[in-house]
Amino acid sequence: SSDLTGEWTDTAIALARSTTADPLRLQVQAKFRDVGFAPVGRAPGLRGLTGSIAGTESGGHVTIDTPTAVFSWPAQFPRPVELDALTTTVYWKRTNEELLVATRDWEMKNRDAGVRLKAAWAEPADGSSPVLTLVSSVENGNVANTHNYFPRGLIAAPALAWLDRAFVAGHLSRAEIVLQGPIRHFPFRDGSGLFLARCALDGMTLDYSEGWPRLENLAAQAEFRNEGMTAHLNSGKVGGIPVGSADARFADFKTGELEIHVGAGGDAADALAFLSAAPLNDMAEH
Repeated sequence: SSDLTGEWTDTAIALARSTTADPLRLQVQAKFRDVGFAPVGRAPGLRGLTGSIAGTESGGHVTIDTPTAVFSWPAQFPRPVELDALTTTVYWKRTNEELLVATRDWEMKNRDAGVRLKAAWAEPADGSSPVLTLVSSVENGNVANTHNYFPRGLIAAPALAWLDRAFVAGHLSRAEIVLQGPIRHFPFRDGSGLFLARCALDGMTLDYSEGWPRLENLAAQAEFRNEGMTAHLNSGKVGGIPVGSADARFADFKTGELEIHVGAGGDAADALAFLSAAPLNDMAEH
């Protein structure tokens, strides 16, 4: 059920119209505490919200300032996301052409990262794709738990399996994310929109291929752009060998094909140990 739960106070709801031929006009005002709604179908759910709402049938705002909340999205995330803080004011406006929902100051944090974003969701009345515009920054991220935040319904199974196993440990110092376009066309292979995420990573352990030694103490930059990903390694070690530089690329997450080009530097003993640890058939492919 999507029924609202929680405590509502100072609630005022008014319905009126000038004549019987006119549409009803709605006015609502309320405060709420520990409110929630369950996920339904492919839509997410939230619980533990505290704040206030005020508006009419044509527009208004919701202000949320809550110390703890739980975000559930079974269609995309493997488990609920527990938030330690969530503050925002979300505005809505309805016209004959569209419903517009927007925020310029969404902030949230939990044990895995802190997130700030501005966003607008425009849903046309003609039934065409909603358009999402989002600019976000993520700080102090825990790389080991990134597998909890990949949108599982949007990434092909082979690529998702690689992403789930690859990020063993590390720190995401900062990420910048931009998304703009008709959301039904995501990840915008047709060029109708843009998804771009750039992140800086350090202290990483990357389990990038079964049977190969892990990349350790890795410092890198990664860029997700529409359907693909590229990454550049600044420093790290593989099987004790310092890696001078490396590049990785998913041309398209749908295919799940990962390309890796590694440059290694070290003495002959380390090089031989690395070669003996790496499956020969895999080496022939890269």
